Amino acid sequence: MLLECPNHVFANIIHEYNDELNVTEIGYSHGKSEDSTFNLIRENHFMHIVIRGEGLFNKTRVVRGEVAYLKPMFPNDVEIAPGKELEHYWFSFGGTKADELLEPTGLTKYPIAKIDESAVDLLEPLLHEAVYGSGMSDRRLSEKFEGLLKYALSFIGEKSPAKRRSGGENVRAAEYASTAADFIRQTLQRGVGASDVAKYVGITEKYLCKIFRQYYGITPVAFINECRKDKAMRLLRTTALDVKSIASLCGFDDPNYFSKWLRQQIGQNASDYRASLKETDKK
Repeated sequence: MLLECPNHVFANIIHEYNDELNVTEIGYSHGKSEDSTFNLIRENHFMHIVIRGEGLFNKTRVVRGEVAYLKPMFPNDVEIAPGKELEHYWFSFGGTKADELLEPTGLTKYPIAKIDESAVDLLEPLLHEAVYGSGMSDRRLSEKFEGLLKYALSFIGEKSPAKRRSGGENVRAAEYASTAADFIRQTLQRGVGASDVAKYVGITEKYLCKIFRQYYGITPVAFINECRKDKAMRLLRTTALDVKSIASLCGFDDPNYFSKWLRQQIGQNASDYRASLKETDKK
């Protein structure tokens, strides 16, 4: 079944699949900055292949010829920078053997991988046909989707950035960075700091800062602030919660301090930001 949504999003979805490995959809999107999505939680694994443009997948820049993996049942952000566009295809898949299928790629440890330009050229027409093709039963389409997923994964193999750099230390560094980022997103409400993150991961704060600059391009403190800012703006935009409640959910005990902090981040305090959204809606 072909599903068409706003903002140039299409997906071919199936409803019959087995328990071991089920590729439920292959989709396509051509979006701009206003199409960014935050705190996206889905029960399946998602693998995105960027064809053109650039995006930020959980704060990591991804461009043509790169693959981004988003883990299931975890809040994920897919952003498109102002003035930029992002054209990509994705697979949604699950089942008892999904982890086993992903293991050789290294994506579960470091969720960004590189494939060759020639691989992109090979995959693009196949993915396009999978999204827009029709005339197959769910069972036949399921077999086709599974084969195409395995074909796409074959271009990754053991080629994640951390492993291409070689050496056990770099592999461990990627794992530490991913674990730390996960911990930050899961504990924003507790108001964790860089020292708490380092302690949880089991490394020094200095080393934590080093690997965050290496893998995310910013310090752990900046990463925490970005996560808090994104969560605050999303809650102000999409809920009717009062500022005190939103401050608490973002890890701030004092709502007044939270509003001052938000002004430093986006140029508006919480109340002004929410009011500006209402004015925009009226236009």
